Parts: sequence; structure tokens; C-alpha cells
Amino acid sequence: MHARAVAALAHVLATSRDAQKVLRKALRPEWRGPAGSEPEGWPGDAPSAAPVTNAERAAIADAVLGVEVHRIRLAYLVRERVAAAYDDVLEEAGGPEAFGVDALEKILADAGVFWQSEDETDDDFQDAANAANAANAANSANAAFSEDAPERIRRRVRTPPSSPSLASYRKAADAMTSLRWLELRGVSDQTRVAFLSVLRGGATIHGDRYPRDPDRAFAARHSLPAWLSARFRAQFGDAKAAAVAEAMSRAAPVAIRRNAARCEREELAAALRAEGAETIGLDAHAAAEALAEAARDANAKQRRSAWMPKQRTGGSGEEADGGFRPPESSSRGDAGPREAASSLSLGRHVAIGAPHASILAAGRPKKGGVFGLSTYRAGWFEVQDAGSQCVATAASDAILRAHERESSETNGAPDETRVWRVLDLCCGNGGKTLAICSALEAYTRRLKLRGAPPFAYRVDCYDVDARRLRHLRASAERAGVAHRVDADVARAALEKIVAAGGAYDAVLVDAPCSSSGALRRFPSLRWQMDEAATRRRPRARRGGGGDDDDGDDDAFENLFEEEGRLFSFDSDADVDGDVVANETSSSGRARVPVKETADDDPTTNDPTTTPIGGLVAGSWPTTQRLLLARGAALCRPDGGALIYATCSMLEAENQDVARWFERRFGGGGGGEDAPLPETTGSERGGVFGSFAFAPDPFPPGWPSPIGPEGARGGDASHEAALNPVDHGTDGFYVARWRRRPRGAPRGGAG
Repeated sequence: MHARAVAALAHVLATSRDAQKVLRKALRPEWRGPAGSEPEGWPGDAPSAAPVTNAERAAIADAVLGVEVHRIRLAYLVRERVAAAYDDVLEEAGGPEAFGVDALEKILADAGVFWQSEDETDDDFQDAANAANAANAANSANAAFSEDAPERIRRRVRTPPSSPSLASYRKAADAMTSLRWLELRGVSDQTRVAFLSVLRGGATIHGDRYPRDPDRAFAARHSLPAWLSARFRAQFGDAKAAAVAEAMSRAAPVAIRRNAARCEREELAAALRAEGAETIGLDAHAAAEALAEAARDANAKQRRSAWMPKQRTGGSGEEADGGFRPPESSSRGDAGPREAASSLSLGRHVAIGAPHASILAAGRPKKGGVFGLSTYRAGWFEVQDAGSQCVATAASDAILRAHERESSETNGAPDETRVWRVLDLCCGNGGKTLAICSALEAYTRRLKLRGAPPFAYRVDCYDVDARRLRHLRASAERAGVAHRVDADVARAALEKIVAAGGAYDAVLVDAPCSSSGALRRFPSLRWQMDEAATRRRPRARRGGGGDDDDGDDDAFENLFEEEGRLFSFDSDADVDGDVVANETSSSGRARVPVKETADDDPTTNDPTTTPIGGLVAGSWPTTQRLLLARGAALCRPDGGALIYATCSMLEAENQDVARWFERRFGGGGGGEDAPLPETTGSERGGVFGSFAFAPDPFPPGWPSPIGPEGARGGDASHEAALNPVDHGTDGFYVARWRRRPRGAPRGGAG
């Protein structure tokens, strides 16, 4: 079991493959890793190899995915403890090479934890070497380091290996997996006493050392790339950032959304119970998680006290308690009744935006999974994070409020022939489309029971990925809303709507993003994210120089002017180019950037050849601004709602994009006295100034924008930033505006 997990992890580390994809193959009985990755005793692909049991499969999966999530922290601790190990113990364990130090250093270098350039020396490791050398001088009988150890450390720090061997990665994977077993269970392969003694850190008398640089230290403690650590610390502050990083290192619950078009809440709960799948509400799940966390902390402390080794100290030969010290992120402290009550309150708070959400108490069913349940096949529910459901609610609520307002203005006799139109501009697999339909179907049912005039609606869906649209059609059929969904919307039809001045009552721009809010669902995602793509880099004017990361509105306006019509793209661009996908879909799979072209062609990111859903100018924020402006042009002139959403937790993709939109389109971000945007003078690309928007607040009780000082109770706001610490959801951002005619008074849309 350990050997199979190590072989799979070595393959992941050496090739930068997605851990979940590698794991699916590694759990097959006949699988063996690439040559050189299997440790001694590995059965390989021999026909007589015993099949992997379900218990072994679960243990292997926990090991591989757990080490992948904690990759940097584990690599750092192994590297640090090898450097601090007693010479005799390290020699007995096989020397530094037995721990794959070359591969460990390459892993850390790639994450930006140590080396910024090949010729930069890390002062922190030099300090560790000096301290060890001093200890060696004080205790010559039990030398902690050989005389050349400091120079060896300096040499390693100065020139991290560029391409470690697969054998080195295998040894690193072995050491990291063993340390992970020690952390979780307090035991591992007891036949390798010296090897485990090094991993326990018996020589780290004062605890594990971390880099002086706060961003790199945070990255090492919380297993994040250094650049992402810096962003989190700047946005949340150290304490909140640590809590968010800890939450993103845990497996997410299996959240489902009831399909109101098919069943009632009690019906779904009873049907799932009959299939052996118990459900609990968001509030009960939040309280249970707080209590479970307290139990985990207590058990961890008990395990550490049971196997904590003794440490050698000065020349007297006395021993002191010491050994493995988990990073600060490994525990948020004991969660008592007060913390549980806080989690309970947060669960109820999010339930306002996700009224049809519940949690599968035992996770995915062991036999057949979620998709094997007859209730799922009958279309009674979808798998969807509560945060994603909140985004869909923001769109459906905009329609319902507008309909109620119109009914009030017409004394309860609205136009019965009217069809309310919604556009899901980057629909993907259609998870939010189906959620919108579910809410509107429930509203339709309530109106019918009251004897009110009928309510008709249609949700149009647009995406460049034809495969996802096929999935959407099948899902809509299963959910019983196929007659409400149009997944065949053509680009030409959207262009005509823009030319006519807009027509949709609500447009959801669920924009492609870094997917940083989905880290807890995809262990390899944090290592695959591209920092450069999360920064603002609009293309410069023709003949001009480039722009800095913050960008320039004039250059961005020029990008529009060069594009021509809003949806004018090369006919082949729908399937080629840097195609990326945006959301955490209804199946829970985050869609991440995938480079589909082999050449570094500078025209690949040309906006004239990049489809909606593609990465423009190599930048998510630039792509998001373009899509948001395109969505704005599709809203009907008098009161059309515009909803912007991402599954990112980075302000550059969220609040910064919203502030740009408000400055450019008069949404309130420039203040009451700020002038409305004026026409650019271009008939084809002059979308700036042709319309204006005002904030459209969510109902009271929705979470307010999250900042370093926390959320603000029940304030009404037109934007919300969700995260697993405050809301128990994946990371999401959603903002909403309403289009208003020129000359209309400023302020909220009401």
C-alpha cells in the first residue's frame, strides 16, 4: 500500500501531472509507476498481484492526495530535518540521498519558497548551518553536523538542481509520505527506525526553522506557492489567511441542490435516506464540522505525546522532550461550544443564498457514487457547492424582484405574453443554469397556487465548448427543464441583440478565472496556477509600449476598439487557441487553464482570435473585464440585471474588476458626482458610454464583502465574497448591477 502510494506520488512530482488523474490509474491492480519510481518490494504488474481492496484504495488515495495538498510543507520539513539530523542517525538512515534532497529542493524552488534566482543564497539556511555548527562544537561526542555540513548546505542552497532524477523524486515521495503517515497516525514502517527518527525531527531542539521572509515562511507552513501566500496575507491579514489556507487544505463536503422542479425538500430527504444517503442542512453540517475539528485536535495531541522521541542536548548527555512539531496551520485550536455556535450561525447565514442546499452526511456513497443514486438519475438533485448556488440565486432573485415590481406597478396584471429572458454567458456544464431554472420553477409553482397570472421564462446558454453544451442539454432533460433552456444560442444572435441595444432581463457572466476558490477540491490546482495570468496586463495601443500589471483604461479601451464588434471572432477560434473553462461545475470539477497550442505564437491571445471563455492577453482580469462589458451590452436598456461571478478568492479578479466596471460604466464606484462615461467615438467598438449601471443590492442577510476586518453582519450590499472559513463554501465572488437609462438618478437600483 505504501509502495503504491509512493510510486504514484513520485510520478506526480516528477511529471507535474494532476494527482487525481494519476491516482485513478494507480488504483488499478495492474498499474506500476514509471521505471525507477517503484520502491523495493513493489509487486509491479505481475499477473499474480493481489487486487487492491477498498480499504487499501481509500488509504492510498488519502496518502497521495494528502501529500499533494501539503507538498511544500512536507518537503520543507523533510529538508529541514535532514539538514539538522545527527550525523550518526543520518548515516544509518542512508544519508541525505535516502530522502531525495535534490528533488525536495527542486520542489521548494519551483514554489518560490527559497530560491528567487540560481545564484541567490538563502540566509535562513545559512543561519541554520551556523547554529548547527555551534552545537557541533559544544558537543563533539555526539556531533550534530560534520565539519563540512555548513558548506554543503550553502552549496545546495546556492544551486538547486534543475532536473533531479526520477529515483530522487521517488525517495522524496517516500520521505514525504512517511512523514504524512506519522502526522496522521503516529506510526509508519517501524523497520526503518533511523529513517523515521530523522523525519520526527529529533535533532530540532528549538523546533523547525522557517524562512525569515514572511511570505516564504507562510508558504512553507501552509503549503502554498509563495506568490499566493503573499496575496492571501495582503488580502486577509495573517490570522485570517492562515485559517483560509487551513480550510483549503481539507476535503470539501459533498453539497447538493434540490431540484424544485422535481420534488420538495422532505421528499428528497426521504428518498435519499431510503437509498442509504442521509442528508443534513448547512447549519447542522457547520456545527458538526466544528465539533469534529475539536476531536481531531485532541487526537493529534494524544498521538504526538505517545510517540514523541527524546532529543540529545549539550555535552552532559541529558535528553529533553522534543520531536515533531506540527506547523501552526495544522490546528486552529480547540473548538468549543462557542466556536461551534459561530459555525452554526455562518451555516444559516449562507443558507439565505442557497435555500435548496444540503450536505451528504457520509460523503459520496461508497457503492456507485452519487451518480448511481436513482434520485440523481431521476433529476431530483444536482451536486453543487453552496457558494455556486448563491451565485445562481443572485441571478434568479434579480428576475423575481423585477417581476414582483412589475406586477405591483400594473396592479397585479402584468403582461401575460411576456417571456422573461436570462443569459448564462459562460455556461459551461450548466450547473448555475439548472439552479436558476429550479428557483424560477419554484416561483412559477407558488404563483399558480395563488391563482396569479402565469410567469414564463427562458434561459439562453452560450459557451465555446460544444462538449459542455451537450452535457448541459442532457442535464436539462434529466432535470425536467429542457423546455426552458436554449443551449443552441449562436454568436450571431448575440451580436444582433447588442446591435438592438440589449434584450435580456438578466445576464450572468460567470467569468473564467484562476479557480483559486476551488483549491480544496483539486489538490494539484495550487501548483498549476499561473501567477502572471492573475495580474492585469492589457495590451498596449498599436505602436506603443506595454503596460504594467495594474493596466491602463485607455489601453484597455483601445483593446475594444481594435476588436470591432463585441462577438467578432475567427471562426476556428471556438476550438483552438488558449481555451479555458470557468466555473466549478455542477459535478464539482473545477475547470483550469489548459494550453492547447504547441507553439508560443504571439497571436494566440489576440482578442480577435480568442473566443468567449478564452484567455485574453494572457490575463484573467483582462479577460474578465472584456466579458463583463460584453455582458453589459446584452442587458435590456431599462432595468436589465448584470451579475458578475468567479470561483476565485483573489481581489485582482473580483473587487478590482468590479471597481473598474463601476468607474467605466457609472456603477457608483466613482462617487455620486462622478461623470457618466462618454462615447468613445467608435461605432463598432464604442461600447463604453453607450449604457450605464447602478449597484443592485442583494437582500439583507447576504454576506457583505469580506476584508481584513471581517464581514459586516446583515448589511445590504451588491457584492459578496465567500470563503470556506466564513461561509463553509468554496471561494466565490458575486456582484450585481442594474442597467439604467441615461439621465436616471444615481444610487442603488432598488
